[in-house]
Amino acid sequence: MTKLKTKLADFNKETGESTYIYTYKEYTFIGKSQCHEDDMDMCSELVGLQLAEIRAFFKYLKIRRKELKLKLDALEGVYKNMSTSKDFNERSKATQKLILAINETRLELEDCKDGIENIPDFVEKNIQARDAMYKKMGFETIGTYYRC
Repeated sequence: MTKLKTKLADFNKETGESTYIYTYKEYTFIGKSQCHEDDMDMCSELVGLQLAEIRAFFKYLKIRRKELKLKLDALEGVYKNMSTSKDFNERSKATQKLILAINETRLELEDCKDGIENIPDFVEKNIQARDAMYKKMGFETIGTYYRC
C-alpha cells in the first residue's frame, strides 16, 4: 500500500513563503502560503508551514476520495454478485472479510469527505483568529496574514 510521504517542507524567511509537498503514488500535492508583505516582521515558519501542509493535504484528500469511491463500488459489486449465488453464506470467513473491507472503506471515504468539506473553513477561521489576536496586541496592519 502506498503511503502519503512528505517530499519537502520549506520556509523562506526572506520572502515569507512556505511550501509543503506531499507525494502519493504518481501524484504530487503542493501547498503554499505567503505572509503578507506588510507583516513580514511577524512572519512565522510554524504558521506558514502548517497552512501550506493543510493545503497540500486538502489536494491529497480529493484524489484519495476518488480512489475510495472506486474501491467501494468494486467491493459492493463483488458482494452483490456473491449474494446472488445459491451457495452464498453470510457468515463465511470470506464474506465477513469482504463486509469488513466495505465498512472500513466507507469510514475512510466519510473521513475524506469530512476533511474536504471542513478544511477550507478551518483555514479561514485559523487566519481570522490570528488576525484578531494580532489586532488585540495592537498591530493594525494585520489582516491578510498568510492568505494565498
